[in-house]
Amino acid sequence: MRKNLLAFSLSIVLGVPAMAQQPGGGYVTSYDGIDDYIDLGSSAGIGIRTIEFLFSPTNTMDNTTVITDAVALLYRNSASDQDEFGFYFVPVSMSSTDAGKIAFTRYVGSTPITIVTDANSWTGGVWHHIAAVLDGTTGMTMYVDGILQASTHGSVSATTSSNDVTVVGRWGSSSTNYFNGMVDELRFWNAPRSASQIASDLCYVNPSIETTLAGYWRMDEGSGPNTLDASGNGYHGTINGATWVALTPCLSLGMNETPKVEVKLFPNPAKTNLQLSGLNAGSTLTIFDATGKTLQKISVTKPTLLLDVQAWAEGLYLYCVETSDGRGESAGRFCVQR
Repeated sequence: MRKNLLAFSLSIVLGVPAMAQQPGGGYVTSYDGIDDYIDLGSSAGIGIRTIEFLFSPTNTMDNTTVITDAVALLYRNSASDQDEFGFYFVPVSMSSTDAGKIAFTRYVGSTPITIVTDANSWTGGVWHHIAAVLDGTTGMTMYVDGILQASTHGSVSATTSSNDVTVVGRWGSSSTNYFNGMVDELRFWNAPRSASQIASDLCYVNPSIETTLAGYWRMDEGSGPNTLDASGNGYHGTINGATWVALTPCLSLGMNETPKVEVKLFPNPAKTNLQLSGLNAGSTLTIFDATGKTLQKISVTKPTLLLDVQAWAEGLYLYCVETSDGRGESAGRFCVQR
């Protein structure tokens, strides 16, 4: 189990914490930035209110990166500029203010509405989780690694019906704007996901118990012409040039054992206090920041512990619970957000 604790620390450096969640088949899809993509068809993108996935660019993308046009992570375009949506890296030529950021754009009819990430730099080889939510009451929001981004919009409409295809790795049906990097764990939902749901399920959800899951491409097949839709809706993706890479970004380096205890966190994200329950007396709780730096080591004396986080900076934090003999019990992450 010492190997697993090392995996936990190393996975922080990789950008996404190692999680005690369903490990899956251990593959991701890779795109060469030239002509690779996955076609999800025209039916998958209808009535969607949350889109989320993991991504890692091959090279660093930032506000100094010389790209002549947007680089698409996922997009559905239209020849008539109607009802489009998708994620893309913003080039300097498009916006000097937002260059290097990731934009989520959706069209209401022919009117484009865009929100962007806070960050404008994405280190090559580092994994991130990104999500866009279209809430029928609060409008458009975006999350990176479970953290709500500042850019929002009041548009409340879900994605609409279209004959155009949704594509991973390029600008929809156009043979342009290809992504160079890797993508994994793509999910479409026909309901808005809450902040706590997004933060709790960065790496995996159980499709058999999720009633609003509209499409789920785990990308774990490892071979073959398709990536299968685990939601049961049959929106299987057709692979065009994209390749399989044996990698588990959330469960790298062996951290894939069933946890010895189930630690529950509430609320997550937290503002002032975070309650951890389900702990075993005699264990040690270690808290890390997102760089892997140890912030606290706490000796557990009772099943429930209240952690004061009101002086902590907003962001992603990680925890690991060890027994007195050094066996890891559980590992996970939480967000501080105000």
